[in-house]
Amino acid sequence: MNRFRSIIGQSRGASISLLVVAFLAIASSSAFADERTEYFIRLLQTSSTFKVRAQAALGLGRLDPSREVIDALAGALQGDDHPAVRAAAATALGKLGDPSARPALERAKRDSDADVRSAATTALAELDRAPRGDTALASARPPSSTAPTAPQSTGRPRFYVGVGVPNVQAEITESVRRSLRDILVRQLEGLDGVVIAPPDERDAQARAVIEKRKLTGYYIDSSIVSLQRTPSGVRAEVSVILGTYPGRDMKAVLRGGATVPGTGGPEAERRAIEGAFQGAVRRIQQAMESTLASGR
Repeated sequence: MNRFRSIIGQSRGASISLLVVAFLAIASSSAFADERTEYFIRLLQTSSTFKVRAQAALGLGRLDPSREVIDALAGALQGDDHPAVRAAAATALGKLGDPSARPALERAKRDSDADVRSAATTALAELDRAPRGDTALASARPPSSTAPTAPQSTGRPRFYVGVGVPNVQAEITESVRRSLRDILVRQLEGLDGVVIAPPDERDAQARAVIEKRKLTGYYIDSSIVSLQRTPSGVRAEVSVILGTYPGRDMKAVLRGGATVPGTGGPEAERRAIEGAFQGAVRRIQQAMESTLASGR
């Protein structure tokens, strides 16, 4: 691993040095995780400089193990043409500790580069030491036979959350379309301190409830961005917008994705969408807390 560490650690030139500083600043900032995720993934997949791609991979290893993070790192581990990037991707997957990365790391043990093989072996050892409980990625990917259930909310009510009917930008079965809001509400009900507002509540009614119960109001708008049907299964991508309530001023945009293997059909569509919503909703709690703490 010495050559890998040397390649990553000795970035030459002012532009690369400044970029490394920017990476560290982003990784330690209070910006929402989805913004950092998109930034790192874009650099990992599009930068022409291998040092930048390697730093992006390491940056992803400091974030939550979402579906998009695991997919991006696994793709780099398998397909990047520079061994330093592949080794960085393996290291990041080990740091994330998500067991779904194991197949990609097992394949990387047969990589043509010794540093990549060593990084994959080390990462697999880290997975073996990781806790056996459910991971963030596992919650974002529904099981094949049963729909995932949202955790029970605990603690006193703090957030009063209105939920709009999800917008659909993809072809979808009508029965699934009608259940979209209920799917999203079930996920939000599992967040600590969340009270769901009635669907047709007027602004004045919302303000009265928020004032009386001393809650903070938020509103959730969402979209089904894509629903892809392939021979291997159904993949859903969703976007969730967190805004104030009843004012609806946008505070954060969160994304989620999930794939359900199989032949498709309404049930697979529903489970894929539910898993995608879980991937976004699990970050809503952090977004609400961050917005509340900053007073924005």
